[in-house]
Amino acid sequence: MTNMKLNNSKNDGARRTRSNSNTRRWLHAAAVALALPVAAFAGHSAFAPTVFAADDDANAAAGTASAPSAPAAPVTRLAPVAVIATRIAESPFETAGSTDVVTLDEAQRAGAVTLGETLKYVPGVTVPFSGGVSSGASSYSTGGERGINLRGLEGDRVALLTDGIAQPDEFGAGGGAASTGRIYIDPAVYGQVEIFKTAASSLYGSGALGGAVATETTGPRLLLGSGLKGVFLANTATYASANNSLNNLVQAAAGNGEWAASAVYSARKGHESVTKGADYLNPLDFTSQAVVGKLVREFAKNARLTATVDYYYRGEDVTAKNAAGVMSMGPTMRYEYDPALQTARWERLRFSLAAEVLRATALYDSATITGYWQNAQSRVNSADTTRIVRGTVTQVRERQNSLGHTAEIAGVNSVARKTITTGGVTQTVQYGVEIARGDNSFDFTRYQITDGVGAEQPAAFLMAPSATYKAAVFVSDRIAFGGSGTGDTGTGSGIKGKPFVITPSLRVDYYNVSPQNRAGYAELNNGAAPASFVNWSVAPGLNALWKFAKDANVYALYAGGTRNPTAAELSGTMSHTGTGGMGGADQIRILPNPNLKEETSHNFEVGIQGTPGRHTFRLAAFYNLYDNFIETEYNTGALDADGYNIYTSVNRANTEILGAEAQWHWDIDTRLTGGVDGFQVGAAASWTRGRTDAATGSGRVPLNSVDPWKLVVFAGYTDPANRWGARLTLTVLGKKTAGEIDGTTAPVDAAALLDASAFYRFGDHWTLTAGLNNLTDVNYCTWSTARMASGMSSTRYTQPGINGFVSLTAKF
Repeated sequence: MTNMKLNNSKNDGARRTRSNSNTRRWLHAAAVALALPVAAFAGHSAFAPTVFAADDDANAAAGTASAPSAPAAPVTRLAPVAVIATRIAESPFETAGSTDVVTLDEAQRAGAVTLGETLKYVPGVTVPFSGGVSSGASSYSTGGERGINLRGLEGDRVALLTDGIAQPDEFGAGGGAASTGRIYIDPAVYGQVEIFKTAASSLYGSGALGGAVATETTGPRLLLGSGLKGVFLANTATYASANNSLNNLVQAAAGNGEWAASAVYSARKGHESVTKGADYLNPLDFTSQAVVGKLVREFAKNARLTATVDYYYRGEDVTAKNAAGVMSMGPTMRYEYDPALQTARWERLRFSLAAEVLRATALYDSATITGYWQNAQSRVNSADTTRIVRGTVTQVRERQNSLGHTAEIAGVNSVARKTITTGGVTQTVQYGVEIARGDNSFDFTRYQITDGVGAEQPAAFLMAPSATYKAAVFVSDRIAFGGSGTGDTGTGSGIKGKPFVITPSLRVDYYNVSPQNRAGYAELNNGAAPASFVNWSVAPGLNALWKFAKDANVYALYAGGTRNPTAAELSGTMSHTGTGGMGGADQIRILPNPNLKEETSHNFEVGIQGTPGRHTFRLAAFYNLYDNFIETEYNTGALDADGYNIYTSVNRANTEILGAEAQWHWDIDTRLTGGVDGFQVGAAASWTRGRTDAATGSGRVPLNSVDPWKLVVFAGYTDPANRWGARLTLTVLGKKTAGEIDGTTAPVDAAALLDASAFYRFGDHWTLTAGLNNLTDVNYCTWSTARMASGMSSTRYTQPGINGFVSLTAKF
């Protein structure tokens, strides 16, 4: 019976593996099938061949196309536009607040193969990385990139949007012990990534407490331009030595002005990252695939329909060597752990249909409504073997764990915009409604064999399946005195005859979590059924910007932020019986808290920014206050009737984060370079500090999620014809001292890193890009990774030494 049970479990896993493999095989075939007719169109006279200049940031921002012949005139570099800060497409240097944009071209030029590498030069931003498997024999969570950290906040406190649609919440049942992270995306399928680093709840609702990150999937308008005519086909192959990985990106599009279609396919295969320390990351093999298909129908240039399918898959196989070891329990007893084996997968599928109307009416000049359905799943399977030695008797224990999480959401987003001009005052009013329903579920099973006898164990984790209902209305009014406030010098009104823009905004959210009382839940929750949660949130915002010169402005903003507790935080439970079932301090039970409140924040920022001549610059200072931070593993100091130490979730009060950032870019004047155009230099710096109430309730302690200061300086050259270019980048990471750490995590030293990259275009169709990172082979560790190293050697988290990349792009 035991062997049959195990074999059935293995067969189930094999069936799932084959099913997933077949799904990916069909998706791969579909992507190729979509690409083939696009290639065939290239020879059809009805389609004038055009190639989108992905190298040209100005064209990318404007959504225009250029012919494949060599450019005769110097390339004009313009800052890309962004919509994240105000929902209006404009330069980041024309809006109040700190907005950064990283284009796909910039990421490819830097050899970025992960989200963390894509954002590594952005001030105030990190992507924490976890080694995953704990130091015990069994693992419940996985490694890899865990989320995006903006100025010290991360996880569900940062809104993550793809094509305006919110990504799933970060999941972690039982106080986060079974966390699977939140990265269901491949940066290669996005035209650009936009980052807004202060609270954005007045526009995006709960979850934007610490800011927002928006990604736009590549589609026909980005590849073909606003005319949606022509054919585009490109392939980029990249090898990176840091994790011995290969990535292949295929982009294809075709259109005739009325209909246009595109397909983007990214496939990756690699291994664990190399490290400089004595220890190493666990051996890992990973594969990932991402497919984005879009179909666009234009109606007389005043209406548009866009259908999108967006699929992502990532699979990992890990040999957890760090789980191996011996634990002594006294003179006559010890535990001998073998390396654990772990397989994990993440999968997300999204369908959406967006309708845009560009015809002016009394109520709007433009309006968009988007309907969508999205399903995200994660699954972690682990197996381990432990020998429990008691004197001369050895007991062999084998465990198989399976944890799965599913988040399904369907909804409708709508937004309308109306511009009204009266005298010297221009108002741009935006308003919208968002409605969504989500369903979250979690399962955990453990099968244990002890001395050859197998049995399914009682659940150690449990979450009540929950339906989450969301509804919101929002409005913002951009009021410009003395012109539109963008790119003009004013009409005499404003302040001292210069344009002045003030933008109030307000959003009201309804949030309802309705859990089901599944079998066995009350047993893990000390007899209590799961509790529902209903809340209304109000998030205001107000910013002001004064253009004291044609190409420079100062601004100030206030933003209120909110975050409701997630379904997992409201009903997730965990029970740990202690080492060997012997109890003690590690015999714990994590219980949900039905009295949790929403988190709130008050964000303040002032800055000066502009684009004078060949320069762009920004200097900003911020101060943020947070209330009711949710801590998911608070030790109550109490024991339940079974002798378990009770942990729960609580709201902490009074958290503060303050800091400053600076950015500067200069396209050097040819008079200083002997008439040679194309030289650039620039720098970016960030400094942040954070403090929160101590877990004991007395005193203040550092906020560990805040990163040390960072400085990035670069110098480069780009041929005016955009045929070749090179860049040298110095990154200095500040140290994290013991006085800046709450807990026992070891401090992290400062490090200075030097990266070099270059590209060369062969003819009209081929581009070779290559680079070396950490040229001086520095042995260092980032704080965002080290602070996740609980129970592990810190040398396991050292970053790669000198490493390189090479990529080849073909465009037709």
